[in-house]
Amino acid sequence: MKPTWKSALFAMAALVLLAAPAGAQGPDAAKLKELTRIIEQQQKMIEAQARTLEALKTQVEALRTVTQANKAAMTATTEKVAKTTEQVQQVVRQVEQADTPPKMVTSSSDKVKLAISGQVNRALMLAGDGEQTDLFHVDNDHSSTRVRFVGTGKPNEDVTVGAQVEVQFESNSSSSVDQNNENNDVTTNSFTERKLELYFDHKKYGRLWLGQGETASDGTSHVDLSGTGLIAYSGIHDLAGSLLFRNSATNALTAIEIADAYDDIDGLSRDDRIRYDSPTFEGFKLSLSHVQGGENDYALRYSGQWGDFKTAAAAAWANIASTSTSTDFQTNASGSALHVPTGFSLTLAGGQAHAKAAGRANPTFFYGKIGYQKKLFEVGNSYFSIDYGFSNDRAQNDDEFQTIGVAAVQKIDAWGTELYVAIRNHQMNRSGIQLDDINVGMVGARVKF
Repeated sequence: MKPTWKSALFAMAALVLLAAPAGAQGPDAAKLKELTRIIEQQQKMIEAQARTLEALKTQVEALRTVTQANKAAMTATTEKVAKTTEQVQQVVRQVEQADTPPKMVTSSSDKVKLAISGQVNRALMLAGDGEQTDLFHVDNDHSSTRVRFVGTGKPNEDVTVGAQVEVQFESNSSSSVDQNNENNDVTTNSFTERKLELYFDHKKYGRLWLGQGETASDGTSHVDLSGTGLIAYSGIHDLAGSLLFRNSATNALTAIEIADAYDDIDGLSRDDRIRYDSPTFEGFKLSLSHVQGGENDYALRYSGQWGDFKTAAAAAWANIASTSTSTDFQTNASGSALHVPTGFSLTLAGGQAHAKAAGRANPTFFYGKIGYQKKLFEVGNSYFSIDYGFSNDRAQNDDEFQTIGVAAVQKIDAWGTELYVAIRNHQMNRSGIQLDDINVGMVGARVKF
């Protein structure tokens, strides 16, 4: 045991007592008593000092802990201030140096995120009908000029709610100009709604849509992995669809439009409807909708990867008897496969409308495309395609229409821009009349934002 002051003092007192004669009285006894008192007093002082030292030691440890915590907090605060300063400086640099400012869209609700996007798509369209050639300044109706506002909220991990407003404003749409009307005046008809809808999405139960938007069958003729859908896809009537065929014998324009002769029977388009989409299972998704006026439709979609092949497909059935005077129902499908290593793709689409009238042939269409894509330039991917399509009995029995076209699209990633060019030939055969071909070329650009 380590010796202490207390034990040392007691030892000293014991020695004094032992040295004193037995029964000693008088001054020696008095001195011994006084010495004992002094030793006890010193012992109490030492004990008090020990307690004081222990208390001081506890205070020092507490101060050391507080100091370390304050130091850590100050370090964290300093790092946070430095990070915030760098972020502010980065925004300032973006504003000063970049051609466009940083994204600063906000929502009036802190529960919903707002995103604004859109595009402008303008082109020059040159068309010849066998007698005259016209140059049109158009909005490319394959993918029209538009703007959209999308609000998204996420109450929890499983549920997403959203709303979308998308409108288009086409000046001189490529699908509406013709030889007699080269300049469509900008009117209220040029500003049209595309989507005015809301939805509720659940990871397990699927998505429910309500409002003006895509019906279940919309786009089921347009599945296309070629990359040239911007200027060439199964909806070929978007390119010069209102141009009139010319009578070869008289050189007079007829009333037969390209859009009268060809239709890709692409479902029920966009309309006021309620629509349900199932969750995706093994790449498959089922959709169904009920449309204003009593129409209804069903669609099955698929997308997936099979080895080196990226694939997508869709098929639909639509009942339009309640609103159409000529058709009971229609069926259509499309599919596309891209061989990723080589960049080659194949796209096919077809459909049939079942006529109401007795003796009326059922209009049909077919469309096929071979595509190729590769990054030939550092600015972005390049896409090329050649396609062929035909439509029979569209306007009347025995009508035959066919089209062939080539197209190219070049992406410029840094600009958010796509440049494109396409050339297309349209041929129309109708009993009792000889019609000249219509040749159309288009060159333009789409800029997305």
